[in-house]
Amino acid sequence: MTQRAPKDLGPAGQRLWKSICRDYELRPDELAVLESACREADLIQRLEEALKDAPLVVKGSMGQEVASPLVTEIRLH
Repeated sequence: MTQRAPKDLGPAGQRLWKSICRDYELRPDELAVLESACREADLIQRLEEALKDAPLVVKGSMGQEVASPLVTEIRLH
C-alpha cells in the first residue's frame, strides 16, 4: 500500500515521496523523516530556481566579491 504524500509538497518533494513509497512501506517515524526530506527537496528546488536569474557573485559588506547568499543556502541544505 502506497502512503499518501502530504498535500502541500511541491514537485521535487512529490517526486522524492513517490520514489521512496513505491518501493518501501514505511513506519510512522520513517514517514516523518521522509516528509522532512521532501520539504528540503522543495526548498532546494525553489532556491535553485531563484538562483537561475541571480548572479553567482555579489558585493559583500566591504565591497568585496562574495558568493551569492543563494549559493550558500543551497550548499547548506
